[in-house]
Amino acid sequence: MGQIVSPASKLFRFVIPRRYDSPLNWGYEKLNNQDDSFDLQIHPEELQFPFELNKQVSCYLQLSNNSENCVAFKVKTTNPENYCVKPIYGVVLPMSTFNVKVLMQAQKEAPPNMQCLDKFLFQSIVAKHKTYHSKNGTTTKHITSKMFDKESGYEVKECQLRAVYVNPPRPRSPIQERFYTDLKASIEHDEQSNTSFEVHPQELQFPFELRKQISCSLQLSNKSDNYVAFKVKTTNPKMYCVKPNHDVVLPRSTCDVKVTMQAQEETPPNMQCKDKFLIQIIVVKMGATTKDITSKMFNKNSGSKIEECKLRVIFVEPSQPSSRIQEESVEYLSSRSDQAAALILKLIEERDSAIKQNKRLEQELEFLRSKANNDGYIKQACQ
Repeated sequence: MGQIVSPASKLFRFVIPRRYDSPLNWGYEKLNNQDDSFDLQIHPEELQFPFELNKQVSCYLQLSNNSENCVAFKVKTTNPENYCVKPIYGVVLPMSTFNVKVLMQAQKEAPPNMQCLDKFLFQSIVAKHKTYHSKNGTTTKHITSKMFDKESGYEVKECQLRAVYVNPPRPRSPIQERFYTDLKASIEHDEQSNTSFEVHPQELQFPFELRKQISCSLQLSNKSDNYVAFKVKTTNPKMYCVKPNHDVVLPRSTCDVKVTMQAQEETPPNMQCKDKFLIQIIVVKMGATTKDITSKMFNKNSGSKIEECKLRVIFVEPSQPSSRIQEESVEYLSSRSDQAAALILKLIEERDSAIKQNKRLEQELEFLRSKANNDGYIKQACQ
């Protein structure tokens, strides 16, 4: 699964408005530095809807938490009947991102001058209370509407975004186009997929070499707000070593798995491998660790909902060795480097020897001068 690449965006410092008569007077202040205890990055800076009559349109936002705290958010709008926000509230884990989709209902008339007066308010809190926060993190299940009340004891911070209508289609730069395409695909995949657990790559590729242990890596991604445990099985357990073969993946995080294949004495026919791997996934209780995982949890009679992912094993050609010319070039450069180092060492030794010899000559000269002065003084005294 490729990473989402987003263009540079601005940061906002959320401020509670001192006084306002209506939601339209909500305000925000741009942040010029990242020294605040809580950082939330929202991209893009406004909700851009490609307006079309009699058609539902949507836009996407990405929330980034650059702090070390779990941050909960809630979304409000001045026109709730006209929009559907998914999700309307959630938790952004430390040093991670969260995607929000905003759907606008079909409009029967175009607004005057294509201007939209609707606004959105993002409320944010840092979940530090023991009821909602622990060393293992906070999940959406712990978030309530009362937490965003000013009397709850939390420091509620707010940021306003405006809604803007644009004419479809609107050309974008290649970077923007890639960002929106990847972000939309990621969100739609989350909505349509039955599982929030992904395995990358979808097959185990081993660079086959005779009489040599070889390995490949897998990345397991938990895109849900739950603690997820996994277990790895294979049809040929004596041939492979999996580390770890079971573990817990925290919400919105990843786990790397290394699979090592034992040295092979013979090349398989047509470089084909019949071995397969099975990854079993279950949802476990919040705060679970590797010590809490048992084999019984992955049995179909355990009562747990088990999801499975099958991977096949593929042998690929190892990386090509360097050509003879490349090897000779490396050897030549290496020998020249050794010769240069030896020459430098020799010059340093000669310099040190010359310095010592100069000091010795200076001492002898000083001794002769002192002796000459003494002899002259004695001769003068005798006269």
